[in-house]
Amino acid sequence: MHPARFLLFFVLSSTLTFQTVAQQIPTATTPIVQRDAQALALLQQALTAMGGSTQSVPTSLVASGTHVQFLAGSMTTSFPLRVEVLGYDQFRWEVDMPDQGTVITVVSGTTSWQQSAQGMQWVTISQIPGTTFESFPTLSIYNWLNSSAVTVKMIGTESLAGN
Repeated sequence: MHPARFLLFFVLSSTLTFQTVAQQIPTATTPIVQRDAQALALLQQALTAMGGSTQSVPTSLVASGTHVQFLAGSMTTSFPLRVEVLGYDQFRWEVDMPDQGTVITVVSGTTSWQQSAQGMQWVTISQIPGTTFESFPTLSIYNWLNSSAVTVKMIGTESLAGN
């Protein structure tokens, strides 16, 4: 085969192959986020009932109180607790335990660890629920109302004891 014909054949077949392959590559699509007006209104009512307002969204929170541990046989023990929250994904819990001293649990996104006088240990992702913003319903509702990445949809209503 003549070198010029071979080069033309190679260029044409490469171009056709590239175009065919390029057409077969799927493109990523951005999911459509639904923001149902009725559901948003109900979230706003819940936020207002808790004393919150969308006019002043908190960026941090500091709280202190008592951690109550429920034991077998209806027994409970109480320990001092301090919580610091920054944004929606950074949490620091400090509990003063009589046998371990101050136990600090830190959650940063999906990473978490616990530190005490005995040392530091990583907390698995399955142990994180209950130590993040779901423990603070006002922060959760602020997040849902103000995040354009959260889908909010009205499913239905439910009554409890006639209410």
